[in-house]
Amino acid sequence: MLAGAAALAVLACGALTFSQVAIWKDTITLFRHAASVVPNNYVAHHSLGVAFAERGRLEEALAEYAASLRAWPDNEKAIIGTGRVLAKQGRTAEAIAHFTRALQVDPGSIEARIHMAAALSAQGRVDAAIEQYRSILGLDPANAGARVNLGVALARQGKLAEAIAQYDEALALDPNDAGTHLNAGVAFGRQGRFDESIEHFRAALRIAPEYVEAHYSLGVALVRQGSIDESIEHFSEAVRLRPEFQEARRALEAAASALASPTRESRLPPVPPPMSLSPM
Repeated sequence: MLAGAAALAVLACGALTFSQVAIWKDTITLFRHAASVVPNNYVAHHSLGVAFAERGRLEEALAEYAASLRAWPDNEKAIIGTGRVLAKQGRTAEAIAHFTRALQVDPGSIEARIHMAAALSAQGRVDAAIEQYRSILGLDPANAGARVNLGVALARQGKLAEAIAQYDEALALDPNDAGTHLNAGVAFGRQGRFDESIEHFRAALRIAPEYVEAHYSLGVALVRQGSIDESIEHFSEAVRLRPEFQEARRALEAAASALASPTRESRLPPVPPPMSLSPM
């Protein structure tokens, strides 16, 4: 009798374990279960919103963020999450409205300001984006990403010396960021300071040897200095790494023509524009 009772207990535990394993099998299933058993569970709905957004299921993410906000209207994370999804959908004005709302809830939110600045840049409102980046740095002077993006915004306004100063600050905080070296090289190149430009492009490639934009940009800078042989190596590598990179392909053809006919003027495409960091 005892053995039979023990067997039944084991079977019951096994069934319960199977049920719990099904609930815990992935994030979405887990938080769906949590939302179903606890009414107005803003944490579960917010977590579902994050999970759906990460999987590119944007409409479902918006629905879950909305459910979270119905339970807690001042849930700053859900407000920002909604704004991020709207920005991905190209609904920039609506995204900015949500980031503004998040800043009303918490004026010191660096996350809201980072995404606000990115959305303002997407609208072409560079001055307003710069204001946000400066606000972030007022709150967190060691935010290297904000410094890089401030430098990018300044460079797009033609303020290259100010941009370079921001890149220098960012590299002092994180000397191994290949993207910052690329942007610094672009800014120096636009000033005609090709030695410094090349130095930064080479640094970017030491950190990230397959960095396509750095190969291309270094190739352009080398052409400007007359080092066409070496430029061809870098244009070739850029094309190898990204065969659809048409500017690199055209630059390779132009450099090869210039090498074959030194007196013939070659038309090379410009160095790419500075690159913003994606907000996290």
